[in-house]
Amino acid sequence: MHFDKPEWNELTDFISKLAQVKADSKALNYGGFRSVLLTNKQCIFERNCDGERVLVAINADGADFMAYFDAGCATATELLTDTTHEFAGNLALADSSPAYVESTYTGTSYSGTGDLFASVLCGCLLRGLSVADAMKKAAFFLEAAISDAQAQQIPRNEGVPFESHLEMLRL
Repeated sequence: MHFDKPEWNELTDFISKLAQVKADSKALNYGGFRSVLLTNKQCIFERNCDGERVLVAINADGADFMAYFDAGCATATELLTDTTHEFAGNLALADSSPAYVESTYTGTSYSGTGDLFASVLCGCLLRGLSVADAMKKAAFFLEAAISDAQAQQIPRNEGVPFESHLEMLRL
């Protein structure tokens, strides 16, 4: 097979975007490495440098995958699409897809937030929301409660004051 010239296509667009994300990130170029999650077909690792933190998530399976881990934050910026990604210890990866998310680590975790996230997620799914929308609702809810806990200096073992945010769960 002979090629006269390279042809720009969807794959070259994707590779170009990956290269740009790496070029623009101090953490991806110089940061320390920490393995977050590793299975036979999925991998999440963290790079961290001078306050910039990037999670790299790869799903090499032909099926969607729900990754459960302590992300250390409720929201992050998805660097490939420049969109806000909401999660609280969970990351949904579409089949055969990578994701780069950049976040600010709050430095604090609170007891019961995983249970609270799961409860909100299940309730939203039972009420007919998609998994993505249910995760967003749960993450926004937890982000508000965690923010209040930090502002009120509530000890981490006492959980978060979520009651004042229950109105957020209306559909």
